[in-house]
This record gives sequence, structure tokens and C-alpha cells, in this order.
Amino acid sequence: MTSQELRPYQEDAIDAAYAELNCLNPILVSIATGGGKTLVANHVAQRMQLTNGRKTLYVSKSWELLKQAATSLRRNFPHAEKLMGRIGGDGSCLSFLPRATTKHSALYTTLHSFKRQHHQVDQPLGLIVYDESHFAEKRLLGQVLFTYARDHRIPVLGVTATPNADGSNFRNVYSRSFNELVDDGYLARPIFITHKTQTDFHPELSTAGDFSPRSLNLLAR
Repeated sequence: MTSQELRPYQEDAIDAAYAELNCLNPILVSIATGGGKTLVANHVAQRMQLTNGRKTLYVSKSWELLKQAATSLRRNFPHAEKLMGRIGGDGSCLSFLPRATTKHSALYTTLHSFKRQHHQVDQPLGLIVYDESHFAEKRLLGQVLFTYARDHRIPVLGVTATPNADGSNFRNVYSRSFNELVDDGYLARPIFITHKTQTDFHPELSTAGDFSPRSLNLLAR
């Protein structure tokens, strides 16, 4: 049993992804922000583990995003908590996850850590979940992941709210846009209010492409 009831479109996304997973072509589930794409990915991963008994590797651009995915798995599948571990990192973000050992079946790592340590990943893997899969998909970080998956015959499930429009390694098997979720009553349409300030903001970007903590702190002052 899980603690969060699935919406009908989430059930459709889970069924579509599970039916299309294969070792040759990475597949994509695209759901707008707030639509529960992480929940969908966790359900697909749990269904795969029940089917083949193999491990799932969660990969994303940052430990902060991986923390969201791991927290969702713990909340919705409490039995999985003792089976979760991280590859790389200092534990400052995913402090509740120990370093991965052979007993762990849900593994979490960033693209940068995977590039450095993919030879240490304990097999067999039954699925790779690539969260925010639009990031670095065509760069070296993404290509290392795709090559590893192809060489070891591991299905790859990409999830994102913003799929690449100019070609992709993924085949989109399910898509739900922001406007569709608003029209169906699942999300609210935002109201934007602008206010002129005297602030000249030039943010620094982290290696993951996000605003750096220092830039966000400056903006919040």
C-alpha cells in the first residue's frame, strides 16, 4: 500500500512507461511541474523491482533533486527506506541515506558522481531513472549514462517537465502539459504581479545550471 492516492493521468503514465520500457531505447514521461512526475517514476521503479528483483539507479543533476525523489519514495513506499543508498556525495544533502552497499536496491547519484564512479555501481540494475532528463542529455554526462545503460542492457526512464524540442535520445511515451492539468482541475493557473525595483541582478550559475546559493541569498536580502 502507498500513502498517496494516484490521479487517473498518473496511473496512465505509469502503465504507459511500464509497457514501453526496453533495453534499446530510452523512454520519456513528460509531466508539467507539480503534476507528480517523481511519484510516477517511483511507482514504475517499484513495479519493475517486483517483476525482476533488480536494483533501480536514480540519477539527476543535483543532490537536492535526488533528495526530493528519495523523500517521495520513503513516504509512499515505507518498506523501501532500509533499501536506499547513495553513490558519492558527502551526505550533507541526503543525510538520511547511507553510502550504498550490496543490500541497497534503490541507489541515488548525480550525473557528475556517476561519470566518476559508474564502474563501481553494483549490478544487476533493472532500471535507471533519469530525473530532469533534459539536462545534459546531449553532453558528455548524459552520453556516459546512455552508453553504460546500452552496454549493460538496462532500460532508462527519463522524466521531465521540459523535454528537449530539438531532438532527443528519448522516445516520449506519455505527456501531460501544464495547460492540460489546469483545464482538468489538477493545477491552478498562476497570477503574475510585477513590481519594479532598483536591483540589478546578475546571478551566478552552479555546475548543474541552477542559481548558486550565494546568488539566491543576495536576491533574498
